[in-house]
Amino acid sequence: VRAGVDSATAEANARLIAAAPEQNKALIDLLELVEELDCLAAANDPRAIAARSAIAKAIGTGDTK
Repeated sequence: VRAGVDSATAEANARLIAAAPEQNKALIDLLELVEELDCLAAANDPRAIAARSAIAKAIGTGDTK
């Protein structure tokens, strides 16, 4: 456990890190489905833009601010 991080926080962080690849894949698949179904104005909808941004950050091609 790092200094300043309690064990519960460290465990929660570890679970989040472990789940991240699966969550990213699920988000990619869901966004692709939404775009295929055209159930959102996918090019301009803020939720789709946020999803694309999160995916880009996760794979290292987006702004990490």
